[in-house]
Order: sequence, then structure tokens, then C-alpha cells
Amino acid sequence: MNISVLVLSFGIDYWCLYWINPKSFVGIDPSLTVPEQLFETWYFSVLNYSFAGR
Repeated sequence: MNISVLVLSFGIDYWCLYWINPKSFVGIDPSLTVPEQLFETWYFSVLNYSFAGR
């Protein structure tokens, strides 16, 4: 449960950073809708945790 909350929290944090400065994440298409952007940043968070978080 704690890992899920942590990954979700970082995903939201990444989305907030993207919302403030879209150039901070090169791989996210600016034409995506907000739910798609949230999914992309959540997925980025999952990948970062699974590769570097352990």
C-alpha cells in the first residue's frame, strides 16, 4: 500500500512539474488530454521506481 501511494504521489508531482513547465518532460506530447498526461506521468513514476527505487 505504501509503495502505491508513493508512486501515485510522485506521478502527481511530475504532472504538476509538467503543468508548470511543459519543456521539463520531453517525451510527453502537448496535445494529450489531462487524463492522458496524468497517465503518462504516473507511468514515468512507475518506471522510475521499478528501475531505481529499490
